[in-house]
Amino acid sequence: MKLAVGVDVVDLQDPRARDRSGDTRFMGRVFSPSERERILSAADPALELWVLWGAKEAAFKVVSKLLGAPPTFQHNAFRVLDPPGVVASRLAYEGLAVQLGLDVHPQRVMVWAWNGPSPEILVAQCRIPDALHSLELSAQVDEWRTDRFNPREMEAVRGLPSALVRLMARRDAARMLRTPETRLAITCPPGFTGLRPPYLERDGKLMEEADISLSHDGTQLAWAIRVS
Repeated sequence: MKLAVGVDVVDLQDPRARDRSGDTRFMGRVFSPSERERILSAADPALELWVLWGAKEAAFKVVSKLLGAPPTFQHNAFRVLDPPGVVASRLAYEGLAVQLGLDVHPQRVMVWAWNGPSPEILVAQCRIPDALHSLELSAQVDEWRTDRFNPREMEAVRGLPSALVRLMARRDAARMLRTPETRLAITCPPGFTGLRPPYLERDGKLMEEADISLSHDGTQLAWAIRVS
């Protein structure tokens, strides 16, 4: 069985994370009737909305790797059977099922997904430091281009958050795999930006025994690493 992991983070302090539970068109496009009912009856509808959104986003990353290519992302097709936060949380998509994990903080929501048996997963997150976030982004990334990423890694980097989450994830992958970080790389296959899931390589070869997922939103970064 091919094993995969996905993670999604939502910055709850970003203006885009406002409560959209009153947007009928958005709710109908993204959530099933039972999911909408759960959101609208929640003590904090905005929080519940972004928890379920994150579950769908994380599951999409798992499904994309299981299918070998990202499917057309219709959020409504990803049905949360047992919402994150309860025992054995699950999500289904066209016969595929994934498990869900959840971590909620006043500043962010983080959801991760995986298929198959309970694995060894490292899930981590951090906030971009204010001092670093205020730097000239293009200049900082250009500096890393030459000394922190190889050309294939750099091809997938899109700005400071994208670069930072890769540095953090690669560091943790090295620790988890007990492998020098210099042997590891996080690369993406050719394709459209945003539709290319990251893969972990060691010595230039795709690792079959490990998977990785990345997410960033606003000032929040998150990454998940799975080892079979």
